Amino acid sequence: MRDIFFRGKGLETDIWFYGGFSKEYNKDGEDEFYIVDAPCLIPVKKETIGQFTGIYDIDGERIWEGMTVNQRSVSPEYEDIDFTGIVTFKEGSWWIESLNDSVRLFSEDRENRIIE
Repeated sequence: MRDIFFRGKGLETDIWFYGGFSKEYNKDGEDEFYIVDAPCLIPVKKETIGQFTGIYDIDGERIWEGMTVNQRSVSPEYEDIDFTGIVTFKEGSWWIESLNDSVRLFSEDRENRIIE
């Protein structure tokens, strides 16, 4: 079994928090989002929440959902790729998407580098 990690920036700060994820409803029925770092629930901004893909870039950094990543070919035997986009999850796997196209995040013949 694999561990599933999330990250999000705190409501009060621009600090990243890491752990589990929880969506709760306040007394007014509005959504509230939390990173779970037992025993704490840390409130985070919805637009910053992302799941860890399980994949690392060429510098050993974790690639998270919502990051901008560049993917390049490393083998002359395969199609030459130089693609930049946002990491998303669709159709049961992780993708790098731009406005008009997408490529799978995982590839044995390409390397990924985090742009931001």
